[in-house]
Amino acid sequence: MATYKETAGTAVTNYAGNKPNAPNGELWYDSTNKDFKYQVVSPTGAWATANNMNTARDDMGTAGTQTAALAFGGQPIPIMAKAESYNGTNWTNITDMSTSRRDFPGSGTQTAALAIGGQTNPDAPTANVELWNGSNWAEQNNLNTGRRGAAGSGISTSSLASGGSQEGGAGTVASVESWNGSNWTETTDMNTARSPASRGGAGASNTSQLVVTSSNTEQWNGSAWTEVADLNTGRNAAAAGTATATLAAGGPPNRALTELWNDSSWTEIADLNTGRSAPGATGTTAAAIAMGGETPPGRVTTTEEFTAPATSIKTLTD
Repeated sequence: MATYKETAGTAVTNYAGNKPNAPNGELWYDSTNKDFKYQVVSPTGAWATANNMNTARDDMGTAGTQTAALAFGGQPIPIMAKAESYNGTNWTNITDMSTSRRDFPGSGTQTAALAIGGQTNPDAPTANVELWNGSNWAEQNNLNTGRRGAAGSGISTSSLASGGSQEGGAGTVASVESWNGSNWTETTDMNTARSPASRGGAGASNTSQLVVTSSNTEQWNGSAWTEVADLNTGRNAAAAGTATATLAAGGPPNRALTELWNDSSWTEIADLNTGRSAPGATGTTAAAIAMGGETPPGRVTTTEEFTAPATSIKTLTD
């Protein structure tokens, strides 16, 4: 009969308690609790169904975290101004935006969020920007150029709006604007013009952003754009996280795929429970939330929460 050392290539070690940084599956003897233990790593994470939104929608703006999120605007037609707040358990209707819009990014937190540009009725890109202060929406200084489908990220005082489709027949663009809490300033263009990207931007401020559209991905470091590794499956996915740690979930045609960006490559991880096009997403790679979207036969209120890949300690009696 083979020994553990012959099978695993290492002897069973003694350790008082849980052994830190133990490789996946390695066995040790816990001399304190007098148990044989091993560590199990869940490599893919998991999506869990949460309570539904009040209003079915897609192409919305989002902001906040998994336990303190906002979703605002979107469609079906007529394009809506409705906004909702999520507290980790339930969605609550809050004050409507001043301007109805779809296909636009949001940035910030549950109590300080921006709605940036987008498409208004009748199907015209807008430069309009609004700020949510936890109670009301207030008009802010406009973008320099109206656009729909820009990638947005950051906080309410430091955001980026990248790419999109501009008004006046300019079509898809690579132009980028930076927000400092008061004004928008043109900055370095992306390498590739793109739209819609409103669900595919992730970043912590106007000095860092990852833009994911179809299979093409670019990263902003505050001064230059760099082409980085493409998604494994090209699609306009919803993004959550930062420029160096991003989740890309869902996308047409009604995909459930989720991929994780680790600042060098994309890895496929746990699928959404409900595949969908044009969902919203916000949060981090450790704790994200995806909401709404479109899946046959129409737009949905479905909400899911993501839990990051985790480790757990088991005993041989588990």
